[in-house]
Amino acid sequence: MDSLYMLRLPVDGSRLARLAERRRLPRRAHDSGYAVHCLLAELFGDLAPKPFVIERAEGRCLPVLAYSSIGMNELTDAARQFAEPDVWQTLRWEGAAGKQMPAEWRTGSQCAFRLRMCPVERKNSAGENHRAGAEVDAFLGHVWRERNESPPSRDAVYEQWLRRQFQAGGVAEIAQCRMESFQLTDLARKDTGGRRLVRKPDAVISGKLTITDGQGFNAWLARGIGRHRAFGFGMLLLRAVGGD
Repeated sequence: MDSLYMLRLPVDGSRLARLAERRRLPRRAHDSGYAVHCLLAELFGDLAPKPFVIERAEGRCLPVLAYSSIGMNELTDAARQFAEPDVWQTLRWEGAAGKQMPAEWRTGSQCAFRLRMCPVERKNSAGENHRAGAEVDAFLGHVWRERNESPPSRDAVYEQWLRRQFQAGGVAEIAQCRMESFQLTDLARKDTGGRRLVRKPDAVISGKLTITDGQGFNAWLARGIGRHRAFGFGMLLLRAVGGD
C-alpha cells in the first residue's frame, strides 16, 4: 500500500453517549465500539479509519487509536466540510494527532504486540449446537468439534486461532504470546430488524512477532485481524521489544 498512518483521536465520552442515544443504540451494550464506529462514519464517511481500538478512558475522554491510509490533515478537512456540528464537537480536535508509519519494515525484525480480538469462526453447515452460517466462539467451536473429555484451555485455543490468522496473513509469525484478559461482551450490531445485542468473545493478547514480509506488513496492519474490525477489534498495536 502507498501510505499508512497511525492516528490518535480523543473522543469526548459525554458527547459520544448523547450521540449514541440519538442514534438509538442499545443502552445495555458493554462497549463503545459501535458508537465510535458511528462517530467515525459520520465524521469521515468512506474515509473513516479502521481498524481502531479504544484505550483506557482518561477522565471524560476516550482515546481512540486507529490505522488509516489518509493523514490527519486530509481527514480533518473532510470532517470540516461534511460533518454536522454536534458530531464535529464529539471529537476533541485539539488533541488529535497522527504519524506516518514506516514505508517498509525490515524483514526478520521483531516487535512486541498487543491485540484486542474477537476470536470467532463462521460455520458453513448446521450442527447440533449451531445453524448454518452461524458465527461462534472459537473455543466453543473447538469443544463441539473435537468432543474431548478434557478440552484444551481457552487460552490455548485462542492462541491457535491467532496463529492461524498470522499464517493466513503471510507477513509475520508469532514468536510468543499470552492472553491478558477475556470476557464475553454484549455488542450492538445492526440487522434487518434494527440494532440488537449479540454476545461475543472479547480477548486481549500480547506477545512478540517476527516480520517475514517487510513490504506487505503495512497492508496487513491496515486490514486488521479477525472479525468486527470496524467496531474496535483487530488493531495490532506495536512497540519495541523490551519497551514495557
